[in-house]
Amino acid sequence: LQHQTMKSKSIGNTKLIEALWEKTGIPVRDVRTVVRGLFHLIRQQLTTGNPVTIEEFGLFHVKARKGRTAVLTNVKTKEKYTSTTPDCPYVKFTGSRTFKQQLKADMPAERLKTILANQRRKNPMRKQ
Repeated sequence: LQHQTMKSKSIGNTKLIEALWEKTGIPVRDVRTVVRGLFHLIRQQLTTGNPVTIEEFGLFHVKARKGRTAVLTNVKTKEKYTSTTPDCPYVKFTGSRTFKQQLKADMPAERLKTILANQRRKNPMRKQ
């Protein structure tokens, strides 16, 4: 996969499958089957609570966010009420040492600066 343009946000399944087809020459139908099967297997393992480690890439595992209860006030009526959010599972990815080293070596400096600037804009309260 080549570097995406600066404005590109992500690569979807279709482009991923096309890129793998171009790189390997394996028929698109077979690549699609393998990609979908891989994602299904990862999802299945995570759903049952098993972490998934892909060597030289990283570790996927499930964590949970604790639900919250907040006391809120209706602006118009001044009535107080509580709002509760349930506990929520989420997937955490931790890149392997090899993955992080390759990412650091291969990422253009200008792209890294753009990512850092976007992170600062999204969270202005974060300590610099």
